[in-house]
Amino acid sequence: MNESLAQTMFDTRNESGGGFESAARGVVHSMGPSDRFFSATVLGGRLHVQGVPGWGSWNSNRIDCFPQNQIVIVPEVGDRMIRTREELETITREPTGATPTRNIWIHESLEDEARRAWEEARRGR
Repeated sequence: MNESLAQTMFDTRNESGGGFESAARGVVHSMGPSDRFFSATVLGGRLHVQGVPGWGSWNSNRIDCFPQNQIVIVPEVGDRMIRTREELETITREPTGATPTRNIWIHESLEDEARRAWEEARRGR
């Protein structure tokens, strides 16, 4: 998909369900409805998966996966889609520069690798 064509302004439902918010210049990636991703944040090289608390144990049932065509990526702020183990390893090790956090969307097939990175971050405390 031509990313310049994918640069759009559109409305997405906010988390509270109480309206819509505009996402300007977001890149909507839509390659197929079967590709699903879950949200995470990389903060200081540590992986924080949305739905999984920093304490306790990993629970796959708490992770929400979304179809690729519902995900908004804003590359200008460091957002990324992660499709391979190598990409996941790279994003958690590379310097963050001016942006201390990065929002990433990890392909559901990489849940085991994400869990390992999450466990490593917990042990590193």
